[in-house]
Amino acid sequence: MTIEIPSVPFPLRDPPVPGDKGVKLVRRMNREEQAGDDQLPGKPSLGYELNRNWKNLSVPIVDFMPRAQYRPLMWDLIGSQFDSDGPDVAVEVGSRRGLWANGLLDRTSETRLWCIDLWHGAMGDANLRCWERRVSQWLFTRVFPLRGPSDQWATIFPFVIDLLYIDGDHGKKQARRDMHNWIPLVRKGGLIMGHDYNIRSVQIVVDDFFKKWKVRLSTGPLGPKRVISWWAVKP
Repeated sequence: MTIEIPSVPFPLRDPPVPGDKGVKLVRRMNREEQAGDDQLPGKPSLGYELNRNWKNLSVPIVDFMPRAQYRPLMWDLIGSQFDSDGPDVAVEVGSRRGLWANGLLDRTSETRLWCIDLWHGAMGDANLRCWERRVSQWLFTRVFPLRGPSDQWATIFPFVIDLLYIDGDHGKKQARRDMHNWIPLVRKGGLIMGHDYNIRSVQIVVDDFFKKWKVRLSTGPLGPKRVISWWAVKP
């Protein structure tokens, strides 16, 4: 299947913002990037440290897990829903530093993945550099960055989606909008997934959405313990 790449009206990077509050974190992230993906045993990544500071967690975030062991059950679940080539069209809402994107692309051979994220400000710029490095071998052949609000991209996304992964803004308002905007674009029988079900705001939105749809919702730790994912097959 030949897929036409939609135009991207956003630049890949924002210029540095002097005095940005995320500058110190950016510097540390840059040091982490230079060290490579393989973290020293027992050393948590910056992402986990930031997650521990979130105030609306209903259970603690997992202790550090090496990247090679990250979310192994998730890939088994995705593999059970599609053939060996993987889903044809996949969308990730909230791509951040490209860890999930790298895992999906590395385990499939034909999947085209569109990654949506604001990548805003100095911290977003550093996240995007890391994202580019992680997916560089597939960039603009199998993976395409869509920089900007997910609401905007949902209105112009031209393809029917086989796999949708939602891990964007975890506030109730935006989480609800992401689900209402993107799930209608998923084909019947397509797989809908999301992360951080252990965060109360996400749990409320997901439960409410699938209860109204009367769709069976599954939840569980598809990766590090106590980090709960959710998934459902679109009827």
